[in-house]
Amino acid sequence: GLWISRTLEVVRAGYTAFGGACPSDHRALWVDLTTISVLGHRPPRLLKPVSQRLHSRDPRIWRRYCDQVTARYSQSHIPTRLKQLKQLRGLYLQQPGDADLTPLIALHQDIHETTRTIRHETARKIRKVRRGEVPWSPRLQRFRDEIELWTRVVKQHEGHATSRTIIRRMAKRCDKVTEISNFTPAMATEALKQAHGRYKAAKADSSLWRHEHLTGLADALADSQQNTSRSREIRKMLTVEEQRRQGRAAC
Repeated sequence: GLWISRTLEVVRAGYTAFGGACPSDHRALWVDLTTISVLGHRPPRLLKPVSQRLHSRDPRIWRRYCDQVTARYSQSHIPTRLKQLKQLRGLYLQQPGDADLTPLIALHQDIHETTRTIRHETARKIRKVRRGEVPWSPRLQRFRDEIELWTRVVKQHEGHATSRTIIRRMAKRCDKVTEISNFTPAMATEALKQAHGRYKAAKADSSLWRHEHLTGLADALADSQQNTSRSREIRKMLTVEEQRRQGRAAC
């Protein structure tokens, strides 16, 4: 049992499942107490941590981010507009008293807002945040993509609203371009059922595929950085993975 002071206000109490708090064959006790009865005051609210999609730990992510930002800069004619800004600045420096600053300020503001929007949108779409119970890996993601593809195809046959662009994009990613154009509604429903079955069977290897994915990430970090090694990065990643697993179990 748990022995506490009578002055503490208990909200709830109970037991966790076997191995719920830590990997063992025991059940942990828990108790929920009011903050005021424990600390004597109400502390400020803690902000919930937000997982950053873009970070510098994975060189593959920031390289892809830089390539996409550079490509979108070219599509928005940012280099040309920067040359125009430089020319306007030169004209102003030649005649600081007579030149009009309005075009210079407007162009600078437009370039600033465009580049900021491009950077934020690219960072938001650069990767998905994985917080599920099943260990994520690129190999497992293919099975999930097939489920989403056939789910959208079935919805389309049933007359529900869905994006044809996303269907074409996912069909190309899953190598199912021919199938989605030739399958009947019944065939699409059967394909969705088979996709769920393949995903269920693939989940048995999800931990192994996750380890392979982390190993590849460690190799990329070791190749891009001089002050680390492959074994060190693997140990750090496995430690973080274990902390995440225990955190999910405790919740």
